[in-house]
Amino acid sequence: MGASASKPPAGSFVQLWFDGRPWAAKRDELEASLDDSFKVAFVGPLAGGATGKTMDKDAVMKMLDALCASHPDMVFNASKAKPKQQPDGSWKQLITVNGTYTGEPFSLLPGKLPDAPNKGAKWQNGPEEFRVWMNAEGKGTKLEIRCVHKGRAMGPPGIYAQCGGKIPPADVVIENTIRPFAQGLADGSSATYAVGACTMQPPGSEPMPLEKMMSVLAAVKVAWPKWESRFLGAEKTETGTYKVKTQQALGPMVRDFTPGNGFPDLPLKTVPKEWKTTGFTLPVEVGTYELEGNRVVRASYDGTIDLAYGGGTQETSAEFAAIWNQKGDGSDVGFAALYALGGAAADGSFAQLWFDGREFGSKKKEMVESMADEFRIAFVGEHAGNTTGATFNKEEALSVMENLVRSMPNFIFNSTKVAPVRDLADGGYYANIAVTGTYSGEPYTHMPGMLPPAPKKGVSWTIGPEEFKVFMNAEGKGTKVEIRCLKAGNKVGPPGIYELCGGVIPKQPAQVDTIRQLCAGFASLEVDEFTAPIATLAPPGMQPMPFAQIMQLMAAVKAAFPKWDSQFLGAEVQEDGTYKVRTQQALGRMMGDFTPPMAGMPPILLKDAPTSWKAGVGVVLPVEVGTYTVDAAGKVASVAYDGTVDAKYGGGTQETSADFGAIWNKKGDGSDVGFAALYQIAGS
Repeated sequence: MGASASKPPAGSFVQLWFDGRPWAAKRDELEASLDDSFKVAFVGPLAGGATGKTMDKDAVMKMLDALCASHPDMVFNASKAKPKQQPDGSWKQLITVNGTYTGEPFSLLPGKLPDAPNKGAKWQNGPEEFRVWMNAEGKGTKLEIRCVHKGRAMGPPGIYAQCGGKIPPADVVIENTIRPFAQGLADGSSATYAVGACTMQPPGSEPMPLEKMMSVLAAVKVAWPKWESRFLGAEKTETGTYKVKTQQALGPMVRDFTPGNGFPDLPLKTVPKEWKTTGFTLPVEVGTYELEGNRVVRASYDGTIDLAYGGGTQETSAEFAAIWNQKGDGSDVGFAALYALGGAAADGSFAQLWFDGREFGSKKKEMVESMADEFRIAFVGEHAGNTTGATFNKEEALSVMENLVRSMPNFIFNSTKVAPVRDLADGGYYANIAVTGTYSGEPYTHMPGMLPPAPKKGVSWTIGPEEFKVFMNAEGKGTKVEIRCLKAGNKVGPPGIYELCGGVIPKQPAQVDTIRQLCAGFASLEVDEFTAPIATLAPPGMQPMPFAQIMQLMAAVKAAFPKWDSQFLGAEVQEDGTYKVRTQQALGRMMGDFTPPMAGMPPILLKDAPTSWKAGVGVVLPVEVGTYTVDAAGKVASVAYDGTVDAKYGGGTQETSADFGAIWNKKGDGSDVGFAALYQIAGS
């Protein structure tokens, strides 16, 4: 559900929460506006007795109903202060919570603490910062409450105290030692609360003296100056140790990470761009603290996390959540996870070799050994020009590069040695690099037997910068290289090199360009310029329908998948004058309900869609082969797809989503392709 910067959507959870009406008057409306994943959390260093408290939807409703039974006039935001939308889409405002103790007896912990004695007491919590998140449907997913005044009780404990209840004093060791030790990891003050021989063990590492650990963490603070080390509570165990919950919210990275002490450097230039803009948040970790008297002697973490937390500012960054402790051997937690996700490609890996800036001829043997058997090269994107749809398997790719080296002995990828960056969405390493060489060797043509050698011997040429993205398997072997031209009209790949060396490439028929633009228009919803007045389209598994009708369906797809990219991968004219056309639909993440206007096509609601559709790269369909006819006026008259796919594509951004790949056209009757596949996977 959309929202303006000044006013939350009518009927949304945000609007209901901040509208200033008493809780009892809107109780059922608010419950209906909560997503099943809804949580409330008390956050911030001043949360006091509410530190680390988090509740799910059922617990929240139970708590609020109990409060309302004792304080019937309880109201959030009686002054009706207007919430302000934040850059991440959340809404926040400083508000008070008010009520009068005129109802049922109220205890903070029924059965453990007595009822508060001061019936009739008027109370006020806050002002406190209330921050609310909601999903695309306007349903609440998270509410965070942050105390902004030190020493002021908040939440139900604050209400209980104002009604005369006596709250047991906090554990002195937790409040005066463990809390400041945990929070002090970021500001360097932890040693104040530890014995001189204290050791600390980060997850996945060996124990080390606290002095050494704090030296490493000081380097963290330099690289991530907005780092916040959050303390989320501690409990004493039967053995006398403490189970301590902490979360590290790093914020944006602004400088190189140079920790020393046996840890490698992590240059700013190699980390994902998201780390430099929004930063990242690690999971809520559960550590074990041992004390001598009132000082920490040992703090250790083994990768264990508390899954009760999440959403809002406590949401673990997706890239860390995806790998954290999956192996169970300490190699994917803590600093190891940091280096795995943010570090440069490992020495000797395919990505490191590809981008190292050496002449290809000098490293051919290493490159071949670092390629997986399924290795491919593909030219991708809307500006691919004469390389549109070109894809090569390992043998073909090596043949192309060997041909170049024979003619251009100093042929180099990345002569300026631009450092690649990891893409967190798909795991690839990418950089905008130039390809250079000099035509000083054998005569060169990229299509031997079809085009003559280029005539301009001795010319030095440069292609790019182009985006090269490299994908690898777990062993560091290359599985895919994707080359994306960044600007329309730029020379691309071997055809571009051929032209720069004086070669001439015949132009494609105008009909192919019309088809290309039509294919892109499926997602942009702009097709009229390229279609005949009565043009039809038959999606796989469906009957032909007029373009005017099919575009209504496409509009519904676009509303649900706003990042949808309809990719044209080439066309060849057939003997009968039709064109065989390759296209791929990269729908991206689902962000809204799919509500097609056709009878017999029920909606697929965002909340019911598979999780994989809403994460990572979202949905990518196979490369489909369709048949297009073009009329005498050069307009597309008909388009038909029957579920046929071109299996030579795959890997990287062209990899078909696993759920679609598993079922696509297995039956051969049209019941498991196209929209039928979409519904089958969604369970509709």
